[in-house]
Amino acid sequence: MKYLQFSLILMLTALCSCKYSSHTGPVTVEQAQSSGQASVRVTGIDVEQIHLDVSSSHPGSIEIPVGTVFTADDSGTQTMMTARTVHIDFSGDPDQAYSVPQTQSINLEVYCTNRMLAAPTPSSSFTIQRGGGELDPVRRLAACMENNHADHYTRQLAIWMSSERFLDLSEEEVRAKLHDHNMEMITSGTGLNEIARRVGIPPAQIQELLNDPDARRVIEEQVDKEAREEVSSYRVKTRPLLEQCNINTTNYRFFR
Repeated sequence: MKYLQFSLILMLTALCSCKYSSHTGPVTVEQAQSSGQASVRVTGIDVEQIHLDVSSSHPGSIEIPVGTVFTADDSGTQTMMTARTVHIDFSGDPDQAYSVPQTQSINLEVYCTNRMLAAPTPSSSFTIQRGGGELDPVRRLAACMENNHADHYTRQLAIWMSSERFLDLSEEEVRAKLHDHNMEMITSGTGLNEIARRVGIPPAQIQELLNDPDARRVIEEQVDKEAREEVSSYRVKTRPLLEQCNINTTNYRFFR
């Protein structure tokens, strides 16, 4: 009986231990963080990369799977999703904790899942999103494209086709959404300030320009041209990728 009790205690101790096991393989970054095995700090870089600082108290391997989702602390900033699986290895005996937590830094290739939100910057901060079943189809698409050699922008367009549900809209509906969004970005206070900064004139002068009917028409035409070019890219560039990932494009409005 004492031997049985001792065995049960050992089993419970192993289950409750906050360290990596070399026999069970790597844990995911979400598991490592939620269990307290590691702390993770995530910041933005641009629309293609984010930066992670991962600190671990034990040796072992932490996996960041393709399709891991990072939600921006600012609700107006895009949510990011990893494009590839990456492993971070902390060397040493898994049964011996570090005297001082060890930190490794890494830049990850990512996709953004929100076409209509602001792009991340180095000042953006993120947290790992748990659950989020509505993004499962997008995760599967990202996993399918993990070893695809298409350029990042083409793969990003395919992600937006799924995450923004452009597949379920007609080409004209997608064009209208892009057009309206771009015009809103230009005419908003933030947009006016950004344009003014780039061209070096006061925002008030930009506003006067927008109020001029002829200038407004030229701007509208340019915005519409850019929206149509983007829609064309969705049709031409994403169809082969989606088909390769077993998405029958003929079943969706966009490709009819």
